[in-house]
Amino acid sequence: EYGGGNFRNALSATTRALEVTPENVAGFRLVMHAQLSEPYRRLGDFATARRHVRDAEGLLTRLKGSRNWVWYQNTWSAFVEDALGRTFFSEGRYAEAEARFRRALDLREKAVQDNLAMLASGTSTSPQVTVEQHRNRQEAWLATALLEEGRVHEAEVHARRLLLRSLERFGPESLHTNLMMMPLARVLLEQRRTGEALKLAERVLANLERLGVPATALPAVQWRRLRANALVVQRRWPEALSQCEALRAVLAEDPQLADTLGAPTLGWIRALIAEKRLDEAVAESALLAKRKREQMGPGAFDAAEALGFHGVALAVAGKNEAALAAFRDALAVLLPKVAETTDRSGGRFARLSYVVDAYLGLLSRVRGTPLEGAAGIDAVAEAFLAADVLRGQSVQQAMAASAARAAAGKPELAALVRDEQDVRQERDALYKILADLLSRPADQLVPGIVADMQTRVAALDDRHRSLRDTLAQRFPDYADLIAPRPATLAQVRAALRPGEALVSILASEDRSFVWAIPAGGNPVFAVVERGRRDMERSVRSLRQALDPPEGDLDRLPPYDGQLAHRLYRELLLPVKDGWQGAEHLIVVAGGGLARLPFALLLTGEPPQSLAGGKPDYAAWPWLARQVATSQLPSAASLITLRRMAPAAEGRRAFAGFGDPDFAGDGAAKPGASSRKLRAVALPPALRDRALRGEEALWPQYAQLAPLPDTRDEILALARSLGADPSKDVFLGPAASRSNVLGADLFRRRVLAFATHGLLPGELPRVDQPALALANPRDGGHGLLTLDDILGLRLDADWVILSACNTAAGEGEGAEALSGLGRAFFYAGGRALLATHWPVESVSARRLVVAIFNAQAAQPGISRAEALRRAMLKTMADSAPGGGSYGHPLYWAPYALIGDGGS
Repeated sequence: EYGGGNFRNALSATTRALEVTPENVAGFRLVMHAQLSEPYRRLGDFATARRHVRDAEGLLTRLKGSRNWVWYQNTWSAFVEDALGRTFFSEGRYAEAEARFRRALDLREKAVQDNLAMLASGTSTSPQVTVEQHRNRQEAWLATALLEEGRVHEAEVHARRLLLRSLERFGPESLHTNLMMMPLARVLLEQRRTGEALKLAERVLANLERLGVPATALPAVQWRRLRANALVVQRRWPEALSQCEALRAVLAEDPQLADTLGAPTLGWIRALIAEKRLDEAVAESALLAKRKREQMGPGAFDAAEALGFHGVALAVAGKNEAALAAFRDALAVLLPKVAETTDRSGGRFARLSYVVDAYLGLLSRVRGTPLEGAAGIDAVAEAFLAADVLRGQSVQQAMAASAARAAAGKPELAALVRDEQDVRQERDALYKILADLLSRPADQLVPGIVADMQTRVAALDDRHRSLRDTLAQRFPDYADLIAPRPATLAQVRAALRPGEALVSILASEDRSFVWAIPAGGNPVFAVVERGRRDMERSVRSLRQALDPPEGDLDRLPPYDGQLAHRLYRELLLPVKDGWQGAEHLIVVAGGGLARLPFALLLTGEPPQSLAGGKPDYAAWPWLARQVATSQLPSAASLITLRRMAPAAEGRRAFAGFGDPDFAGDGAAKPGASSRKLRAVALPPALRDRALRGEEALWPQYAQLAPLPDTRDEILALARSLGADPSKDVFLGPAASRSNVLGADLFRRRVLAFATHGLLPGELPRVDQPALALANPRDGGHGLLTLDDILGLRLDADWVILSACNTAAGEGEGAEALSGLGRAFFYAGGRALLATHWPVESVSARRLVVAIFNAQAAQPGISRAEALRRAMLKTMADSAPGGGSYGHPLYWAPYALIGDGGS
């Protein structure tokens, strides 16, 4: 009855079973009370559900002295823990539910062994298959709770382990296995692997039909809802609505089923809004928000999320006053909770973005109207706060982690903070690896590897909990420091220094929002009627001129000055009153806009070309002529950086690594004396084949293109900074991973790496971003990997990554900062100088050295101003053998990310 969705019938049957069970059969009565809590939970009667759980707990206490305790203690205790976990789950208390489910799963594992022992001894007990299925359902609940907490990789590990075990024990066509596929399908949907989730749903639904499972049964309903939600993610609105309506029609014959299983979903509501069925969307979203609020309370994430979708429906329907109230109540709960998460690729963040985009649109409409005053809000400030939470959290949290260590004060407390952060990094990385391993066919798994890794993960989990508990006692402010809240306008103004202004740009689906905040004076706000995809197309078009065909500098594509000026007119000119007169413009922009240095925008029309049709780029009105620029991932990161403890006194000036000996032969290579692009690590054809997985064509480490010109760059930097080349410069074979890891880099102001940056998959067994260093000549490679960088201890004002495309993000819509950059911030860097595109050797050397010459000539100038002066000097320079460096490929490849101040 329960599996068929007839919860009241299940309730009646279980109640009758309990009534006829004698009082002295306490173990069976305990199980009945635990099971009775489930239909009451499903029906929304949480008070009665909790009463039955308390009755089960009381019976468990009585049973501890019984003669059967030795055999059934794990089973009885598991039923109680499971019932408690499901109750917490329904109330939206997912962390508490997870803890109960973990204990229940551990008890179920022991119960499996208990049952085998009883069967072997001839004791009457449950069939082994029943006990194993209880264990599997318990792991399914644990995976579901982890998913609701946003711990997707951990959820995937449990979901895949559960499915692998079910397939081996029960086969792919069994009803039990099909039910146990649901956690994995939910994980795939949350990861936006929608095609895989949809394929799995279709397969399971077809099998359920073959098995004769009624369309109204709980498993069939759950799978059909998942299929409809997958169609929503794919924006197949009519198909999704058709699925939802067909499901409601099936359930309509039984009012009880329609009430319990036919409730609206977020996906359903979004499809109604997309199809402009607004009256239905408003009604259904109001119903869902009311149910979630009554079930979980207004402070629960799920209840706030439902209210946010109700706000979207109201806003699109033109009910602005009601929408404003709904949004404000919803986001008061959602924003602080989402600010704590780093992974911005999943469904939860996509749903939040949908709500925030609609809220920003509403605020732009009510700004300056009587409704703004009646609501008692500042629409510009409200919009800024909501937008900042959508920014790049992985970089922001890397900065926050470093700031927290500095704030700890005492060395032993800072070491404890670092231990907690490193253990968390290692645990999270292992969960990803484990999820990948468990996704492979069983015959490809090496016996013992998965079990060993699961043991390691469990140990790291225990260690992490212990460290967090210790920090909570010894460093109470730590939790707030590592999960900073979105920044307010007032906080940003307070963090800005004289002569600075911050421009924040958020591109949504169909429009963009721009704020300009001066250190003194009022912020300025504008809405641009161009959306995310349109902006990204403009950036791609501009960047085409910065990537010459086959690296041929004699065939540089022309830079589109008209488009660069259009972006300036659309993004900066409307808010000019908020930044004009500033010396340093801090730019916060995500997506495609973060892949374009704003110094490349034109403040006026490009002048006519010279005779012969060649543009005189050096005479163009670049934004770099007016103001210095730097980038930040979020406005909150400015506050984090400005709160960092001062750097230590007595640091050495510099450590530089360049011209690594990739071949391992120790032979010096000639440097560059004329214009050429710094060699990429691999020829494009080899790189593309490697990334496609054609392993037979993978090159060896010694085949990496040498970089002899970087030797001159590192030596010139050392001279500019007054460093000792014999102690501070590492070239050729000395530019090695072992020297990086063995050096005392904590006491260096400037740290420079002039070498190749590699992506995962470009070399055999390279599964994370890395810097290529000298060949160790032991048959391995000399890569300084992401994990190595995360383990460094730095206190650096500058980290220079003078390699190919080290500022690039992982994907078109990703944060425009590579994993390498995030790792250096985590290790303790304050500002990162990284390249947006492959650099030309001579101009790159001149530009980087000019930055530090400018700071030496005028020590009080900001990092951003030093970069600006170096850009202008390089722009005006002549190239070796004649020619100009006026084209932006030469003078604008470097991005200054982090604290661009003095």
